[in-house]
Amino acid sequence: MRFNFILVILFFMLKSSFAQVGDDILGKYKLIDEKLEKAGKEMFMTFTKNVKGEYEGRMAVPKGADSESAKDGKVATLITITKLVFDKKTKEWVNGEIRSDARDRSIKVKISKTGPGKYQARCYIGLPAFGKTIYWERAN
Repeated sequence: MRFNFILVILFFMLKSSFAQVGDDILGKYKLIDEKLEKAGKEMFMTFTKNVKGEYEGRMAVPKGADSESAKDGKVATLITITKLVFDKKTKEWVNGEIRSDARDRSIKVKISKTGPGKYQARCYIGLPAFGKTIYWERAN
């Protein structure tokens, strides 16, 4: 009887260790972008979890990284991702919204894990097929 109990506990421990958890996304990530790398600039997104259990990301765009952020020359643009929830069936973070203080509209986003410490975000208005994909990798 005791042996069966131990086997059941081990089974659930192993099962949970192989499953991807929504909290895997928490932390700091570097945006992978050729234009930024050529310009010698880096951008980082930091993901946190709010009290509602939704995932959020914040990224400050450095001055001069693009024409939108360089328009006033004083303050970097702040980009936020809100309302992300982890879908256990698809193993993706879905229903998110991207907002920028430089633009007054929201863009839908879903994020999926592509490898250890690597993620891709599909940003779109309307259908995901007509969007843009951006990539991040975990920063040290």
